[in-house]
Amino acid sequence: MKRHLIGILIASISAAVLLACKSDAPTTSGPPPTPGATHLALTGVPNPIAAGATFVLTVRALRDGETVDPSFIGNVTVVKASGPGALHGTVTKSAVAGVAIFNDLSLSITGTVTLRASSGTLMEATTEFIAVVLASGGPATKLQFMTLPTTIIVDSAFSATVHALRADNSLDSAYTGTVAILLDSGPGILNGATTHPATNGVAFFPGLSLTAPGAVTLRANSGTLTTTISQSIAVNSASPTVLRAGTFNGQNGYSTSGSLQILRQTNGTEVLMTGTNFSVSGGAGSIGVWLTNSTGATNLNSTTVKIRLATITSGFSGVYTFTIPGGLGNYTHAVTFCESANINFGNAQLTNP
Repeated sequence: MKRHLIGILIASISAAVLLACKSDAPTTSGPPPTPGATHLALTGVPNPIAAGATFVLTVRALRDGETVDPSFIGNVTVVKASGPGALHGTVTKSAVAGVAIFNDLSLSITGTVTLRASSGTLMEATTEFIAVVLASGGPATKLQFMTLPTTIIVDSAFSATVHALRADNSLDSAYTGTVAILLDSGPGILNGATTHPATNGVAFFPGLSLTAPGAVTLRANSGTLTTTISQSIAVNSASPTVLRAGTFNGQNGYSTSGSLQILRQTNGTEVLMTGTNFSVSGGAGSIGVWLTNSTGATNLNSTTVKIRLATITSGFSGVYTFTIPGGLGNYTHAVTFCESANINFGNAQLTNP
C-alpha cells in the first residue's frame, strides 16, 4: 500500500509540471488598421504658366488628418476643369506611396484655367485660377526637379533630372551651366556623381543612392539660378532575404502552430521570425525556441546538434524575432521546448521558401 501511494504521488507531481506549461494567457490582437486616404490635394501648382511650356503638378492622397497615405497606389487623373484650350501630356498616373507626379503637362492657349485631380471615390481637388500667358523667352532664372522617385531603397541606385527654367516656366534650352544636387534634409549621405553640366537646359543624374532609411529632400543649385527643393522622398530599408520557411506542428499532445521564416537581414544578421499566426502552449513555465537537426525535431534531448535562441515567458503567440548566433548553418528544424517539463512541444521543418 505504501508503494502504491508513493507511485500515485509521483504521477500527480509529473502531471502538475506538464500542466504548468499549458497556456491560459489571452491572445492579444494587433493595433487597429490605419485609416486610408479620403481626399486628394494638389501641390506645386505654377502660376502663371507659359502657353506650351511643360510644367509639373503633384497630387497627394491624404487621410483625414492631412497626412499622406503611403499605401495608396490607385490611378490619379488630372483634367482641365475650366478655361480655354486643352491640357496636354500624360494626364493619368499611378500613385507611388500615395503621391502621383505629373511632369510633362502643358496648356496650349492663353487665358485663365483651373485643373482638377480625381481618383476613384476619393474627394477631388481643384486648383485656384491659373493664368496661362505667352512665353516671354529670356535666360533661365530657376531650377526645377522634373523626374525623381518618391520611394527608394537604401543603397539602391536612382536617377534625377533637373531643368533650367525661365521665369515663365519654359525650358531654357541654351543653358549649359553645371548643376549640383545635395541632401537638403533627412538622414544619411547622398552618394554618386552629384554634379553634372546641363545639356540643352537639362541636367541628368544617374546612379545616385542614399545610405539611411527615413524621409529626405534633395536640393539642386546652379550658379545664380534660384535653387529648387524636391518633394519628400521615402527611403526604405532593403527587404531581408528569406532563407528558409516552415510551419509548426505540435508534439507529445501539446500545441504549437503557425509559420516561421529564417531571414538574412541587410546587415548580414540571420534571424528566426515567427508569423502573426504563431501560437504555443505556455503559461507558468517557459518555452524555449531551439534550432536542431532532424533527430532533435523528434526529441530535443536525443541530439547534441542544437542551439537555444531564446525563451518565451509570456504571450506565447504572435510575432517573435530571435537572432541566430553564427547563422543558420546546417540546422534543419525549429523546436519549441517546455523547459520545466523537459519535453518537445512542437517542431517545424525548415525548407526552401
